[in-house]
Amino acid sequence: DDCASGTSAIGGTGAFPFDTTTATTDGPTQDPGCVQFGQVGLPNDVWYTWEAPCDCASGVFRLETCGQTDLDTKVAVYDGCACPAENDPRLLDCNDDACAYQSRVDFAAAGGQQYLIQMGNSPFAADAGGPGTFTIECVVQGACCFSDGSCQELTQGECAAAGGSFAGEDTDCAM
Repeated sequence: DDCASGTSAIGGTGAFPFDTTTATTDGPTQDPGCVQFGQVGLPNDVWYTWEAPCDCASGVFRLETCGQTDLDTKVAVYDGCACPAENDPRLLDCNDDACAYQSRVDFAAAGGQQYLIQMGNSPFAADAGGPGTFTIECVVQGACCFSDGSCQELTQGECAAAGGSFAGEDTDCAM
């Protein structure tokens, strides 16, 4: 489960299982881009090399553990597949607690390129690890219209959560 010992290779979009039950901790410990609630590290981490699919028109992807595990997760995504160093400029995004105690990151990725995913526990997690699933999906936005006449460009899920009416993928508010 150490980055230097090898990572699990995954690709495309969909659901991917993870298990941090026996994971140890490695990776950057002082990256300011990954400070969440004053804590930097990702304890009990596992690593994945992910290849972005070529069929995502927006080039933006969402990785999340929201509702897919009982763990308090934290996740980081790096450009390329080399193990990160301290203060690594390749850090694309990092998150702890976007949705209750689970994680969500949105990041730009080019089709056919590889990215490194670090999945671990929150430094505040009382649990010592366990199983779960994370999903990676292409983020497609569209016009989200509200009853007061306002409009925002959101994903369909974000629009529904905000109480709006989704006009369709790749639509915009100027229509």
